Amino acid sequence: MKNGGHVTGGITSGDQSRFHEFLVENFPKLTAGSELRFAGVELNGREPTIRVFNNADDRTPSSIMRGDHETVLLQGAHDFESNILPLGVSPDRLYEAMIERDAAHSVPPDHPLNRIFEEQVHDLDSYRCFLSDHILTAMKAADLVLILGPEGCGKSSAVMSKVHLLVAETDFPVFISSPSYAQAAEKRQEFEQIYQGTQFVSFEYVSLTELYRRCCPPGEYISEIDALDMGRSSWLATIFHEQPEVYWKMRQYRDQLHAIQAQGQVPVLFGVHETIRRYADIGMTRLFYARGFDERWFDSMAPEVRRAYWPWGMGSTT
Repeated sequence: MKNGGHVTGGITSGDQSRFHEFLVENFPKLTAGSELRFAGVELNGREPTIRVFNNADDRTPSSIMRGDHETVLLQGAHDFESNILPLGVSPDRLYEAMIERDAAHSVPPDHPLNRIFEEQVHDLDSYRCFLSDHILTAMKAADLVLILGPEGCGKSSAVMSKVHLLVAETDFPVFISSPSYAQAAEKRQEFEQIYQGTQFVSFEYVSLTELYRRCCPPGEYISEIDALDMGRSSWLATIFHEQPEVYWKMRQYRDQLHAIQAQGQVPVLFGVHETIRRYADIGMTRLFYARGFDERWFDSMAPEVRRAYWPWGMGSTT
């Protein structure tokens, strides 16, 4: 269904119709509080393109969202401060959500939450109240839950206020993501005010590339191309061998996460959307933060030995 980050393969007119109906129902949840309105969607076999009206008077939906981009490119007359409007979820992800919903049939159409939402939610304030009151119920409704809502509607605040209950319900980590690291820092501050003096500790879960950028002196960056030119097995291995002082700064930062757990506290992770998406792909960032990771990874080893070494599992990663 996905290839190189885009929706592909076997798209029919029925898929187009289903996706249109899915967006008619769900896209307004992303744009509550604004005049943006869903106009239509195109599935051209490569990536979905969502077209949007800028306001009630707009008759030419030239503003678009496309592929794995989480922002609306605003074109034509509008009242927004910028020509880029973040919504926090991409057309690709919305299409996947439709497929997952249809495949799982986990929440029947007459689920009580649907009726409560229709009765109680009319604007951003009522949206925030709904999320605060019902987010735990929503998360228990299925193995996979996609909560759609515009920036500022209170999704993160609702999760943060219930972290102590969420942790009791699952063995998996709680990861609160934001469009940017600056916004993630704001959410961390809010979280720390709520849980100061408790067992819950916030941790900024930065991507491997962002961590390297923070630890490496300007002008000394090693790129992926540089690593290939040096003949190293990976970009991280190149940093380990060529910039050991930088690598150990990165390692010390990562070790703080496991120190929280070693002290019997519960880390709650804060980062950006892209990092949590890549986490699901089991990439190098997740590898680096895994508890079982160490510098043996940089040794030469046969592929089957490396696969056996791969340090996954909830007991070894966060």
